[in-house]
Amino acid sequence: MICPNIAEFDRSQIPSPKTLRSAPCEMRGVLDKLLDALKEMRSCVFRAGTLVLNDAEIAKQAGLQADELERNLPQMIARGMLARDDENALFSTVMYDRLLRREERAARTATADADWQQKQESGDVPPGLSRKAMSARENGKKGGRKRKGESDEEYYARKEREQAAHRAQQNMMMPIPGGNAAAQKPTQETQQVSVSDNLGSVGSAVEKSNNIYKPNSSSTGETQNPEPSIPDADINRVACSIIQAFDENRKDQALHAKRYAKEWLNAGASEDLIIRTIHETVQKYRDLGKKVEHLGGFVKPMANALANQELDEVRGEAKAPITADPLVAFAKHQYAEAQKCWSGLWHLHNRNMEKADEAFITSAVQKGFPPLLPRGEESAYVEYYRKNPPQMEAAAA
Repeated sequence: MICPNIAEFDRSQIPSPKTLRSAPCEMRGVLDKLLDALKEMRSCVFRAGTLVLNDAEIAKQAGLQADELERNLPQMIARGMLARDDENALFSTVMYDRLLRREERAARTATADADWQQKQESGDVPPGLSRKAMSARENGKKGGRKRKGESDEEYYARKEREQAAHRAQQNMMMPIPGGNAAAQKPTQETQQVSVSDNLGSVGSAVEKSNNIYKPNSSSTGETQNPEPSIPDADINRVACSIIQAFDENRKDQALHAKRYAKEWLNAGASEDLIIRTIHETVQKYRDLGKKVEHLGGFVKPMANALANQELDEVRGEAKAPITADPLVAFAKHQYAEAQKCWSGLWHLHNRNMEKADEAFITSAVQKGFPPLLPRGEESAYVEYYRKNPPQMEAAAA
């Protein structure tokens, strides 16, 4: 590209092209035509070889009228968009600045290429290290890039101050814990999980100890209680039952079903409790016009079921010495037996919940159960037997 012949060029005085927003429309149009003409000439100065074009020739080259260029040229020079070199040739300051920037980038790239090639030939590059990684390492040693508008002297002075402050901070004496405090073990945190919402009228709480520090038995001499191992056959069977109870077409949940089956069985849940909780949750969502999208929707209901089961056991142990109502005890016994009967019918009918319900209702009276599904609340059985008192002797026989 042809460059202007100029001894000194102050690039800091080049205006931004955004300043043309306040310029008259005619001047902007004239400037656009002049810049288009320079691009076609592949030059940033109106010069043809050694010939300097005058204003009339410039107007013809840009497709302008002579009076148009004459009216707007002083304003464009005053705004700094155009200038004249030492030979009075008109050139674009913005295009010349872009040309100088490209030349500077090309020079830096050539210097970096030569430096990289020299390092490779001298063996200063570690094996397997790319050029980009090598540059990042060198820039890191220098302390990173310069800040915007920061000169080299300011950059090096700032890095010197930062490094001196870092060395001074490293030399500071830090307090070192010693004595019995260093040998203390982390303490146990006790979490108190309130389950009063699950019991209704019973406002008790169960404390579960969460031992954060788990020492190694080989070093401390203490034995750890390993997690109870569940046979794989039981886990697979319960996982299949979970899929059938949830949705037999959702085979994509097989891995999740196996994981949840192992987790819930290890937590102390029985297969009947798991399947019953899934059925109740599915039915609850169905009544609301919704649908359980994945097995993660049963995590919270199972946690509540396990909490209720654990608290029922604790409450049962506390009330054991007290004489219970024989009617309530009989209703609970019938409810548990009805659940076992319904579970057998559910397995018999290929885990079809609707068929199991129909079969149970049909044979409930013959087997001595009330015509109530055992998938509901235990209180429903108690209320039924209060309204229809059974013959305890005949039922016991």
